[in-house]
Amino acid sequence: MILLRLLLKLVLIPVMLAVTLLQWVGIFLTSVSSAIFFILSGIVFLIAVLSWVFQIAPGAEVVKMLAIAFAVFIVPHIGEWIVGRIADLNAALRGL
Repeated sequence: MILLRLLLKLVLIPVMLAVTLLQWVGIFLTSVSSAIFFILSGIVFLIAVLSWVFQIAPGAEVVKMLAIAFAVFIVPHIGEWIVGRIADLNAALRGL
């Protein structure tokens, strides 16, 4: 049993390396993109609120802009969730 486990670990070393590299790249990309997406969603949110306050846009357009701001805001969180699943896979592969 120990010999099979050792053999399986040796076979899965390239997979573990690839998953670790994918995790690092995902962490980097979500870190950079979260800053960009948070700034962009804040700008869209401020434009929506100010256009509603100053009566520049009707209420329906403001709701659309707020929905866009929320969608842009949630994208990095989805990326972090995906990176978390990759980290779980990496931990499971290392635990064999």
